[in-house]
Amino acid sequence: MNKRPLTIDDIGTLFLLVAILFGAWFRIFPPLDAGFPINDGGLFYSMIEAIRQNEFKIPQTVLFNGLEIPFVYPPLGFYIAAFASAIFHTDTLTILRWMPAITLICTIPAVFALAQNFLKSRLEAGLAALIYALLPRSITWLIMGGGVTRSLGQLFLILAALNLYKMYATSERKFTVAAVIFCSLVVMTHPEAAIHTIGIALTLAFLHARNRRGFFQTALVGACTLLATTPWWVTMLVRHGAAPFISASQSGFHDLAYFYAFFIAYTQEKFIPFIAVFAWIGIIYLLSKREYTLPALFVIPFLIEPRNAPNIGTITIPMLAAHAIIQVLLPSFASAPSGATSLLGAKPQKLFAATIAFCLIVGMQIFGMEMSVNRVHPETRQAYEWIKQHTPPDSRFVILSGIVGSLEDFNNEWFPALTDRVSLTTLQGLEWNENINFNEYSAWLGDVQNCRFDPEVLGCLRAQDLGTQRKFDYLIILRSVSEPPLYLANVPEWATEGGRSLVYESQEIFIVEFP
Repeated sequence: MNKRPLTIDDIGTLFLLVAILFGAWFRIFPPLDAGFPINDGGLFYSMIEAIRQNEFKIPQTVLFNGLEIPFVYPPLGFYIAAFASAIFHTDTLTILRWMPAITLICTIPAVFALAQNFLKSRLEAGLAALIYALLPRSITWLIMGGGVTRSLGQLFLILAALNLYKMYATSERKFTVAAVIFCSLVVMTHPEAAIHTIGIALTLAFLHARNRRGFFQTALVGACTLLATTPWWVTMLVRHGAAPFISASQSGFHDLAYFYAFFIAYTQEKFIPFIAVFAWIGIIYLLSKREYTLPALFVIPFLIEPRNAPNIGTITIPMLAAHAIIQVLLPSFASAPSGATSLLGAKPQKLFAATIAFCLIVGMQIFGMEMSVNRVHPETRQAYEWIKQHTPPDSRFVILSGIVGSLEDFNNEWFPALTDRVSLTTLQGLEWNENINFNEYSAWLGDVQNCRFDPEVLGCLRAQDLGTQRKFDYLIILRSVSEPPLYLANVPEWATEGGRSLVYESQEIFIVEFP
């Protein structure tokens, strides 16, 4: 019996299946290895718990880190998590640990469908899905505990973009309806994703529907999305006004330095950043062909909202890279037949594919292992439980974790959620406070964390007004288990001088009470 040779479409389907297989593992492994939500999620944990305690009605505020934060964050992700917790009879921490990974697996076929429409090739779409599945940045911020909303926002954004493109291309009513549904889901899930969805919609309208029909379609989707989400945003405006939304917008970090990301391999590939380079080749190639859709979709997010732009870039970069590989790089092997049909053929193509596959697969596994350690360690959680049981409820803490980037400081974010105590060194939650400059406070916290490495810890803290203008009762210092600085290998003398006392000590952490 003669076997039918693989067609180009067959190879594309094969790529998709491999993408789902490998992508599922690389999204399941980090939370499996971590045993706790990765990095952030403490504030979202408190919000989900607040919904559950309020009998699944949106509460007016959520208590976090001593603040009564207006509950104006889009609630859909929290409700899905809360219902999942109730249905499966599991705790919220488990949901925060696994829900982002499961959602991100679903984004892989969604990226394939989007790429197939943009690239008009099942082969290139399959390759794009495979690249996306093996790209570290495609999970970095989305698989964390905070990914309970980010991952859903990413999935709905992809599906919204897909149906917006089909709407402009075909004018079929079903795609207009689907575009409204997914745009509404984005708005109800993640604020940054909503902003980027607007940018994508306007970009696609400008490039593919600069006519009366396109204007009407765009206006219709916008109006219907606004109408569909009215019960939520009107309620929030009536309750809290516009101030919390305006305050939260400052956390987008609109700074000139963020535009440098155009030229940085933010794909986070562990070895040679092949995909980042291939994406730029794809951009140049498409511009030479006067095809502007994918290059524009790559650029627009950085102009709209720079902080979250790399997450949106992980959708377009695989498509750009796949297009460059198939249309530019493979045909450049002069000693082999040109074109996509030689993908599995001659030795140069095989060597090329093997090199890229090794770098992406091995790199992704290493990345997942590195990511899984970025969580509150069991020993630290034990110390937090001790704090909850043995310190006054109105105690104020300073936590020196040594993590200078406040958005990556998981020990500080999870502290209020796990202890019900106030941390002066926790950034999360302050973005909703109109009386605080979020960017300045974030920079100040970085200076505070540098005190962790200063032999004169107390003097450094006083220089940052901690202990003087900002009074605190306890100082928590996390040691580095692998390479402890000499002055932290043992408890320093100042910890038991001047009325101070060492109240807790373990291999990983010690806590000093201040008079």
